Amino acid sequence: MHHHHHHMEVEKSSDGPGAAQEPTWLTDVPAAMEFIAATEVAVIGFFQDLEIPAVPILHSMVQKFPGVSFGISTDSEVLTHYNITGNTICLFRLVDNEQLNLEDEDIESIDATKLSRFIEINSL
Repeated sequence: MHHHHHHMEVEKSSDGPGAAQEPTWLTDVPAAMEFIAATEVAVIGFFQDLEIPAVPILHSMVQKFPGVSFGISTDSEVLTHYNITGNTICLFRLVDNEQLNLEDEDIESIDATKLSRFIEINSL
Protein backbone atom coordinates (compact mmCIF):
# COMPACT_ATOMS: atom_id res chain seq x y z
CA MET A 1 0.00 0.00 0.00
CA HIS A 2 1.32 3.42 -0.91
CA HIS A 3 0.14 6.33 1.17
CA HIS A 4 0.55 9.65 -0.61
CA HIS A 5 -1.00 11.80 2.07
CA HIS A 6 2.20 13.29 3.42
CA HIS A 7 2.73 15.48 0.35
CA MET A 8 -0.07 17.84 1.43
CA GLU A 9 1.88 19.13 4.42
CA VAL A 10 4.95 19.67 2.28
CA GLU A 11 3.04 21.88 -0.15
CA LYS A 12 1.54 23.95 2.66
CA SER A 13 4.89 24.68 4.29
CA SER A 14 6.55 25.72 1.03
CA ASP A 15 4.55 28.89 0.44
CA GLY A 16 6.92 31.16 2.31
CA PRO A 17 8.44 34.17 0.55
CA GLY A 18 10.48 33.18 -2.46
CA ALA A 19 9.21 29.61 -2.53
CA ALA A 20 9.30 28.58 -6.16
CA GLN A 21 5.87 27.24 -6.90
CA GLU A 22 6.03 24.38 -9.34
CA PRO A 23 3.33 22.50 -11.18
CA THR A 24 2.48 19.22 -9.45
CA TRP A 25 3.75 16.07 -11.19
CA LEU A 26 0.85 13.73 -11.87
CA THR A 27 2.38 10.31 -12.22
CA ASP A 28 -0.73 8.17 -12.50
CA VAL A 29 -4.46 8.37 -13.20
CA PRO A 30 -5.60 8.37 -9.53
CA ALA A 31 -3.19 11.22 -8.76
CA ALA A 32 -4.56 13.23 -11.68
CA MET A 33 -8.18 12.57 -10.74
CA GLU A 34 -7.54 13.52 -7.13
CA PHE A 35 -5.69 16.67 -8.19
CA ILE A 36 -8.54 17.80 -10.45
CA ALA A 37 -11.25 16.96 -7.92
CA ALA A 38 -9.49 18.90 -5.17
CA THR A 39 -9.64 22.32 -6.81
CA GLU A 40 -12.06 24.70 -8.53
CA VAL A 41 -9.77 25.19 -11.51
CA ALA A 42 -6.90 22.94 -12.52
CA VAL A 43 -4.62 23.57 -15.48
CA ILE A 44 -2.64 20.52 -16.54
CA GLY A 45 0.01 20.23 -19.20
CA PHE A 46 -0.14 16.80 -20.80
CA PHE A 47 3.16 16.57 -22.62
CA GLN A 48 4.67 13.83 -24.73
CA ASP A 49 7.79 15.95 -24.87
CA LEU A 50 9.18 18.19 -22.12
CA GLU A 51 11.56 20.00 -24.47
CA ILE A 52 8.83 22.15 -25.99
CA PRO A 53 8.45 25.89 -25.22
CA ALA A 54 5.02 25.36 -23.67
CA VAL A 55 6.59 23.69 -20.62
CA PRO A 56 8.45 26.73 -19.21
CA ILE A 57 5.46 28.91 -20.14
CA LEU A 58 3.21 26.67 -18.06
CA HIS A 59 5.71 26.95 -15.19
CA SER A 60 5.59 30.73 -15.44
CA MET A 61 1.80 30.74 -14.95
CA VAL A 62 2.05 29.22 -11.47
CA GLN A 63 3.08 32.51 -9.82
CA LYS A 64 0.66 34.46 -11.95
CA PHE A 65 -2.48 32.53 -10.97
CA PRO A 66 -2.19 31.63 -7.29
CA GLY A 67 -5.82 30.47 -7.22
CA VAL A 68 -5.34 27.90 -9.96
CA SER A 69 -3.74 24.48 -9.43
CA PHE A 70 -1.16 23.58 -12.05
CA GLY A 71 -0.08 20.08 -12.93
CA ILE A 72 2.06 18.33 -15.50
CA SER A 73 1.84 14.76 -16.68
CA THR A 74 3.86 12.79 -19.19
CA ASP A 75 2.35 9.45 -18.18
CA SER A 76 0.82 7.65 -21.16
CA GLU A 77 -2.01 6.18 -19.07
CA VAL A 78 -2.95 9.62 -17.76
CA LEU A 79 -2.90 11.08 -21.27
CA THR A 80 -5.08 8.23 -22.54
CA HIS A 81 -7.51 8.64 -19.63
CA TYR A 82 -8.11 12.28 -20.60
CA ASN A 83 -8.17 11.52 -24.35
CA ILE A 84 -4.97 13.44 -24.96
CA THR A 85 -2.95 12.98 -28.11
CA GLY A 86 0.20 14.97 -28.65
CA ASN A 87 0.97 17.90 -26.39
CA THR A 88 -2.08 19.50 -24.80
CA ILE A 89 -2.76 21.94 -22.00
CA CYS A 90 -6.14 21.36 -20.39
CA LEU A 91 -8.18 23.43 -18.02
CA PHE A 92 -10.56 21.51 -15.77
CA ARG A 93 -13.45 23.38 -14.16
CA LEU A 94 -15.09 21.75 -11.17
CA VAL A 95 -18.22 23.91 -11.33
CA ASP A 96 -19.48 22.48 -14.62
CA ASN A 97 -17.13 19.51 -14.91
CA GLU A 98 -15.69 20.98 -18.10
CA GLN A 99 -12.41 19.95 -19.72
CA LEU A 100 -11.12 22.64 -22.08
CA ASN A 101 -8.18 21.69 -24.28
CA LEU A 102 -5.51 23.75 -25.96
CA GLU A 103 -4.49 21.30 -28.66
CA ASP A 104 -1.21 20.65 -30.44
CA GLU A 105 -1.46 23.43 -33.01
CA ASP A 106 -2.26 25.99 -30.31
CA ILE A 107 0.57 24.65 -28.16
CA GLU A 108 3.03 25.06 -31.04
CA SER A 109 2.50 28.82 -31.09
CA ILE A 110 1.64 29.35 -27.42
CA ASP A 111 3.12 32.24 -25.53
CA ALA A 112 2.60 33.52 -22.00
CA THR A 113 -0.01 36.05 -23.13
CA LYS A 114 -2.12 33.46 -24.95
CA LEU A 115 -1.88 30.97 -22.13
CA SER A 116 -2.79 33.48 -19.45
CA ARG A 117 -5.73 34.68 -21.54
CA PHE A 118 -6.93 31.08 -21.94
CA ILE A 119 -6.71 30.58 -18.17
CA GLU A 120 -8.32 33.92 -17.32
CA ILE A 121 -11.27 33.47 -19.67
CA ASN A 122 -11.98 29.91 -18.64
CA SER A 123 -11.37 30.09 -14.91
CA LEU A 124 -14.09 32.70 -14.34
